[in-house]
Amino acid sequence: MNRFATRIAFAALVGCVSPPPPAPKPMAVTVDLAPEEVLQRVSRVIAESGWSVMVLDGGAGILRAERTARRAENEPWLRCEGNFGSSPESIGTQKMTSTVEVTVTVTEAETETTVRVVGRVTEAVSTALGDDMHFDCVSSGAIENAIAEALES
Repeated sequence: MNRFATRIAFAALVGCVSPPPPAPKPMAVTVDLAPEEVLQRVSRVIAESGWSVMVLDGGAGILRAERTARRAENEPWLRCEGNFGSSPESIGTQKMTSTVEVTVTVTEAETETTVRVVGRVTEAVSTALGDDMHFDCVSSGAIENAIAEALES
């Protein structure tokens, strides 16, 4: 089956095809915390949410984390075209692997610290029909909001 026909058949399994929802805009938060405290709080919320810190460079003020999961385990963290991945019972979701990434950049000024948070989906693949089917997905905004809440408390 050619790639287009496979995608159409797969779409019938997961629902009607629609474009992915819009990605959340990068979030910028200004806080009265030292950059080290920001990175500690972000690391804590990342770990408590089941994510893995991949890069932590306190000197540069950068933290990158990701969460790779199978089936609907990443459902709170991403939104996909045609609601792909949102139904744990669907064959497409059962054979899905996805990776969501978040990058936090901390910039210190004289009296405040600016924190920029960007989430994105780097992979959303299902093997429900044998071939790897890649889907357009975006961050749901949940990890970005969790980080902002951790910095406000």
